[in-house]
Amino acid sequence: YTKVSQVQAAIAEADPFAGNARGEAAAVPAPGEGIEVLFERPIYAGDGLVRRSEHLQQTTHGGTPAASMSSAVAEQLGVADGDSVTIEGAGQSLTIAVAIDDRIGPETVRVPLGYVAADVSAGATVRKA
Repeated sequence: YTKVSQVQAAIAEADPFAGNARGEAAAVPAPGEGIEVLFERPIYAGDGLVRRSEHLQQTTHGGTPAASMSSAVAEQLGVADGDSVTIEGAGQSLTIAVAIDDRIGPETVRVPLGYVAADVSAGATVRKA
C-alpha cells in the first residue's frame, strides 16, 4: 500500500470471521446458540523476554492463565471459580482453570494465548473438565 486510504479500504473489505491463519473458518455462534471462545494474547505473554520477567509476571496482568467467564456462563457450564474447563478445537484440547469475571460479556469465555502449546482456536468449544 502507498496511501492510508488504500489500507482503510482493504480493512473495510476484510471479513473478520473469514478464518484463522490455517484458513479454517471461525466458529461464532449466533446469540443464544452457544458460547463464543475469545482468544487473546495477554500483554505480558508476547515474547520470551516479558514471559521470563519476574517483575512483570507479578503484576495483575501476569500470573496464572485462566479461562475467564461471567458468573452466568459458569453457571451454564456447571463450574465455579477455580474449577477446570476443557477447551477443544482444531484437533487439540486444553484444560485450564476458571476465573469468574463479570466484566466478560454474555455467552463468552476469554482464553489467554501464549502459555500452552495447544492451538485450539479453530471452532473451539467449552465444557466442564
